[in-house]
Amino acid sequence: MHAETILTVLGTLVYGVALAYLLLAGAAVLGGGRALRPPPSSPPEPVSVLVPLHGPFPGLDACLESLFGQDHPCFELVFGTCDPHDPALGALEAVGRRHPACPYRAVVTPVPPAGVNPKVVNLEALEPHARHELLVLVDADIVLAPDHLRRVTAPLHDPATGLVTCPYGAALPPRAGLWPRLAALYIGDWFYTSVLVASLVAPDAHGFGATLALRRATLGATGGLAALRPVLADDHELAARVRALGLRTGILETRARTMVTETTFREVWAHEKRWLGTIRALDPWGYLGLPAGLTTVPLLLGLALLGGTPLAWGGFGVLVLGRLVLHFCSWDRSRSDRIGAAVLLLPARDLLTLAEWLAALVARRLRWKESLLTIDGRGQLEDNDP
Repeated sequence: MHAETILTVLGTLVYGVALAYLLLAGAAVLGGGRALRPPPSSPPEPVSVLVPLHGPFPGLDACLESLFGQDHPCFELVFGTCDPHDPALGALEAVGRRHPACPYRAVVTPVPPAGVNPKVVNLEALEPHARHELLVLVDADIVLAPDHLRRVTAPLHDPATGLVTCPYGAALPPRAGLWPRLAALYIGDWFYTSVLVASLVAPDAHGFGATLALRRATLGATGGLAALRPVLADDHELAARVRALGLRTGILETRARTMVTETTFREVWAHEKRWLGTIRALDPWGYLGLPAGLTTVPLLLGLALLGGTPLAWGGFGVLVLGRLVLHFCSWDRSRSDRIGAAVLLLPARDLLTLAEWLAALVARRLRWKESLLTIDGRGQLEDNDP
């Protein structure tokens, strides 16, 4: 077989794989993946919401306001931080004064030792302060719709459902620059689409820190939060432990959005490399297929293999059109904040994600805020001296 024929076959295969992914992703986004379907409406049960705090960030007030502004008839908010002088506590008090009818408390939690998940230590200390049977664990940087608590707790009325989680779009703080916009594209374009695609294959194999809703008895049966201390992907592990009990877990779209807090290249790189490194540790074979969802990568590779032939440019046009349609559908479905000229940033976003993917392929040390964490091949944390 001539070299030219081999290149044509390889280029066509690359384009074909990329097109197949776009078609699958489009079907997943338009259909909402395979999400949980809430049972017929039942009276809402009291809920305790546990929120770990870790310093201030742009948009913190909006996140706190969305928590206090829930329309659930009976809920409490329990916040925790290991720093008694955390500036986030001042922001919390200010928002709390604007919502005097909403019960909340702030707890100073133990300083996490080396080699453990700091968020889990925080949540573990908060649980004894929660008064209700229904628990919802929420990251502090999440902006919630007013009906969020009602929606994520509704499926738990079904005794067969053990845990509810939700994907999330991107929220931008005011006057966001280039790097926050690129970070938002990672979330609202690539991440949200990937979750819905994955839910078609494994509808119950998810857990996201944006929201984890479950009963206290279920949490205890999994071994409790203490069992998650040495795990980097605590949300994923908790969902897996709930499934091991024979209970269903699943995603529910709720219009949740994560506030993009990274303002520099270094912060974006560290955060996203940690996400990718976690995926690599949990699912190494699935990790190898992630570049297929970065359309710019197969576009450039296909052009290089096929040259300037009509097939090359025809495939190029089809893939570009498909990616644009998928982008706008995903962005709308995830309720992410609008970004001016977002489509012009997509190639740069894809190439940045590819670079992070390559770096995370071999990385064992991942930065989490001020901490440098070391993970083994199973996603477990190891003692580490930064």
